[in-house]
Amino acid sequence: MDTTVEMHPSSRMLARISWVSTAGFGENCHVGDWNCFYRHVDLPADYAVPVPLARLVFCNIQKVFGPTFACGDVPNLTQH
Repeated sequence: MDTTVEMHPSSRMLARISWVSTAGFGENCHVGDWNCFYRHVDLPADYAVPVPLARLVFCNIQKVFGPTFACGDVPNLTQH
């Protein structure tokens, strides 16, 4: 279960920034990542950056377990 902790719509609604917290403890993504939110938006602390300059950054560097452990040979549609 995922819970939106905080949400910040931009003044012109070009982007919506959400902070999300997952319930439970330990790894909780079916493809082996620590959680299903494997990217974050790289923004300065004051969020004063034009949306086209914002970058998505991978934050789950290493898999916690192999996806075949949880899903067998089902294809991973979220390849990253």
